[in-house]
Amino acid sequence: MAIRTRLVVPGHLLRRLLTEDWLTLFLVSGAVLVSVRLVEVAEWVVTPMLTLTASLGALLGLLASRVQWKPGLAHLMALVAGVVVVYLQSSALAGGEDLLARMGEVNVRLALWWSALLGNEISNDPLPFALILSVIAWSVGYLSSWAIFKLSNLWLGLIPSAVGLFVNLTYLPERFFIYMFPYLLATMLLLARMAALQRQADLVSQGIAFPASLRRWWMGYALVMSSLVIGLVYLLPPNNASNDALKRVWNISREPAVWFQQEFGRLFSAINPQKEGVTQRFGPVLPILAKVPLTNESIFSVDVPFATYWRVRSYPTYNPGGWTTEGTIVEQVSLDPFEFSDDEEDFSSGIGYSVELLKSTSYMYLPSDNPFYIDVDTEVETHDGAPFPGDLVTLRPQEKLGSNDSYAGSFIPAIFTEHALRATDQDYPEWVTDRYLELPESLPQRISELANMLTSDALTPYDEARAIENYLRTVEYGPSPTIPAYDGDWVDLFLFQTGVGHSDHFSSSMAVMLRAVGIPSRIVSGFGPGTPDIETRTFDITGKDLHSWPEAFFPTLGWVEFEPTPIYGLRPRAVEDLVGFDQAFLLSGLGGTQQQSAIESNDTDREAPLVDPGGGRLPGGEGLQPIPLIYSPSPLSASGVLLWALAAAWAAGTWLAVRRMFLVLPGPQTAYSQLRRTANLLGMGVAEAQTPLEFGRILAAAVPEAGGDIILICETFSRTRYGGGELSRWDGLRVRLAWLRVRSALTRRSFG
Repeated sequence: MAIRTRLVVPGHLLRRLLTEDWLTLFLVSGAVLVSVRLVEVAEWVVTPMLTLTASLGALLGLLASRVQWKPGLAHLMALVAGVVVVYLQSSALAGGEDLLARMGEVNVRLALWWSALLGNEISNDPLPFALILSVIAWSVGYLSSWAIFKLSNLWLGLIPSAVGLFVNLTYLPERFFIYMFPYLLATMLLLARMAALQRQADLVSQGIAFPASLRRWWMGYALVMSSLVIGLVYLLPPNNASNDALKRVWNISREPAVWFQQEFGRLFSAINPQKEGVTQRFGPVLPILAKVPLTNESIFSVDVPFATYWRVRSYPTYNPGGWTTEGTIVEQVSLDPFEFSDDEEDFSSGIGYSVELLKSTSYMYLPSDNPFYIDVDTEVETHDGAPFPGDLVTLRPQEKLGSNDSYAGSFIPAIFTEHALRATDQDYPEWVTDRYLELPESLPQRISELANMLTSDALTPYDEARAIENYLRTVEYGPSPTIPAYDGDWVDLFLFQTGVGHSDHFSSSMAVMLRAVGIPSRIVSGFGPGTPDIETRTFDITGKDLHSWPEAFFPTLGWVEFEPTPIYGLRPRAVEDLVGFDQAFLLSGLGGTQQQSAIESNDTDREAPLVDPGGGRLPGGEGLQPIPLIYSPSPLSASGVLLWALAAAWAAGTWLAVRRMFLVLPGPQTAYSQLRRTANLLGMGVAEAQTPLEFGRILAAAVPEAGGDIILICETFSRTRYGGGELSRWDGLRVRLAWLRVRSALTRRSFG
């Protein structure tokens, strides 16, 4: 007897797993886990096991929908359980010898993050974002499961995971799109499952038996058809074509999200970016990142006589996580035309330039902070009470410029001789000292000590700036291998721990050390000179040219650029130091020298672009490569035409099979036979002993909207089969038309 019991239990458990709740839970969890797993493999930050968190949420959603408690109490108990799970998992990311110590650190770090949220500081702590991801994973699992089981609402159950999947894919490289396919499979199977359950409930409510075999047949059919559909989508040739009109609509629709993106970057600067960040680079917050991912995408091209930097925005306020702009005002300005001199060497008349945009922008790309003239309506952002253009933060067009727009202007290059720079005094204006000498109270003392040591022998502010610049140019260039601790400082990390960084680290370090020795400073974010194009005699600026540099203020002269990043050349201090177009082109071809290598930023001052590594379609380029015969970059190529021909043949074959089974106009015998077959498929049990008329009456009662046509088919079948009567042409047509109406009614009923 004991042996027989052990043999029965596994079968019982297997049958239970195939019941409504567990199979549906498996499909719901599958869709949720695909979405959550994509967050894990993206590695935005180090997180606890999000898939486990989401699975527990889905299980709690099932239990909350089945317990006989009041809904409020069930949700409250599930919420308490979710808070405990998320908090314990997040505490594993904190330091500490025991659980209590780790929980205490979590509380401290969350308090610091909350302080940054309420203020205008930048947080570089990854733990708050990891905790938020855990909360989202649990919430998505719980809400999806509860909506399916309690409300029987498929779409409400899929919306949370679908939104999470698509938002995540928006900020990931294309190689992660592979996760779309298992998600589609899970959702299509869940759709079929919910339709079958709904159909079963409708039939049971009418007293009609619903055979279990039909549920299994329907799920098998859904699995095969879903796999075929997804397989065809997977094999479709990629199409990188874009529509400018759709792009414009998309850009306009996402404008309200710009503020949120900027705040997101301020509060979660520790996130590892996966795609290019140029378009979100120039907001009021500039978080310092370990690595700035860039691409080869062209931004704009410029017609200018010599290589120069292209400024977009300056930043006055430093805190341990980066730079911010606050307390600014925006005013509309009109820069009147200026009469240029015929002599390009006469800089008192200004230098002309023109910009051809290749991507839409809300900012102006300027070769100087002293623009004489721009031929578009602009608005200036500056600080209240500060002079323009002396305190230019950024210049924007009054209307956003499109990808094919252009503008022209003139400027005065900020070139000052070393003699003039050494001759200035330290009588700084009040608007400068109020804003450009500030340092955070948390700045480590050893940064100021290093700055004072480097400048101990300098006689003038310019010599102090050059001493700091020369020191930083000996530091290694590259992406930072780590990020600061949650209460750490980026400049301190760069100067005393990692000893390696990109231009944001170099420019920030120089600006901070300048302030430490009493020299007003700021950093500017923009682009390097770009690559000279000999055919058009223009400089092409791409995402790889993204750059930042420091500026120091000198009374009577204004802001003066410095270049601490070692892979750039020093900023020119005389007219003859400017790199003309022909010289820039020659240097770009021969490699140039480091002293005049502003144009070398095209090859050095950037991190490797994040591009798909090739190979298979699995993350990281792993897996088998697609079959070359049907994988094509264009749907109009030979292999693409072959793919469409195969898909058309498959669709035609399927249509013919379905037509032969269900759509051909039958005679009375065939119509009656298909009627019985369809009734069996719909679970309307047909006894073998029933006469055609008895069967017709039962089926007509179950499908009253087609009752008359059902009776007609059954009566005609009985008369021709058993009565030996002849079927007139008119009767045959009536049967055929009746079958069309019956088939339509049964189809509508089968899909609910």
